[in-house]
Amino acid sequence: MVHPSCQRSAYKVVRFHKVSTTSGFWLGGKLCAKICSHQASAIAYRSFSDSGKVSDYGKYEDPGILSNAYQQFADSSWINYVECFLKYTHDFSCLPWSESILLSTFLMRVLVMSPLMVTQMRANVKHQQVMPALMKLDQELKAELQKTSEKLQWDETTKTLHYHHNFAIQKNALFQKHKVPGFFKRFMLPWVQIPLWFSMSVALRDLTLSLPFTTSNAVVFETASQLAQEGCLWFPNLCVPDPYFVLPLLFCCANLSVIEIYRGDGKRKLQGLNKAIIYGVRLVSIVMFPIACQMPSGVVLYWFYSSFYGVLQALLMRSTKVRTMLAIPVSPAESKTPYKDLLNRFLPTSKKL
Repeated sequence: MVHPSCQRSAYKVVRFHKVSTTSGFWLGGKLCAKICSHQASAIAYRSFSDSGKVSDYGKYEDPGILSNAYQQFADSSWINYVECFLKYTHDFSCLPWSESILLSTFLMRVLVMSPLMVTQMRANVKHQQVMPALMKLDQELKAELQKTSEKLQWDETTKTLHYHHNFAIQKNALFQKHKVPGFFKRFMLPWVQIPLWFSMSVALRDLTLSLPFTTSNAVVFETASQLAQEGCLWFPNLCVPDPYFVLPLLFCCANLSVIEIYRGDGKRKLQGLNKAIIYGVRLVSIVMFPIACQMPSGVVLYWFYSSFYGVLQALLMRSTKVRTMLAIPVSPAESKTPYKDLLNRFLPTSKKL
């Protein structure tokens, strides 16, 4: 580790990487050597004093605002708690890291995400049940305002202002009458899921020593050495990217599958905000592929586990029996054969069987 008093100056000359107290294993493509902090400080001072002889002197500048914010977040107490959760799950389960990451993901999704998703689905069903009455109210209000504007000779601006004012009042009254949940309750899941997903990703990146600006200690180095040896199948080292890009591909396919499953049979035409959300999430899933190719296998493995759990959850939520058991109202307009509809959508030839 570079001494704190010279860490910033040293970074202008050479990009230092974290080193391990254990020699003989690879972390992030770099062979970690057994270097004490005093020796590292001496190297740092010597590199800075000989900066004129370095060919790429000045190439590396101080990190910007975003990098500093990312560094502070990675070194925060919250990320430390997430790392402790991952390490305790690994230690208590006595499983290799490739399987303990699966267990951690399962616990996080079952204990936190799934209850929130059920609550959100109940809120959205209540909102959808009121929509026909709201559309009827909208049509009646427009017809009434059209007659009033012709009688009082309102211009378009005055007519529009009266429409928005009266519609907001009647909409709020209708929602209060039927006890429709507010916007946050109907879209609470992303506000929790995205920060939690990001925190888990940063914690795993820190444990795999793939964050150049974070501070480390002997415990982190020991964890990284375990991650480097407790992979599985074609990715035995969880500290380096997948050499065959299979994990990034599986992760992207799982994400796209979740989107299409929630769309159902696809007979409803996408319009307005729903269309923008669907196409936006599809685009993000595709853009994530090259990013996942650069990430350590341990991080992408967590992404795949989380997305695969989302696929299973989406399939379960298509079942009317499961929704009834979870007290989620089923709309009469919903299909009685949701799985058959999905199969017919993705495999059109199955209609003939």
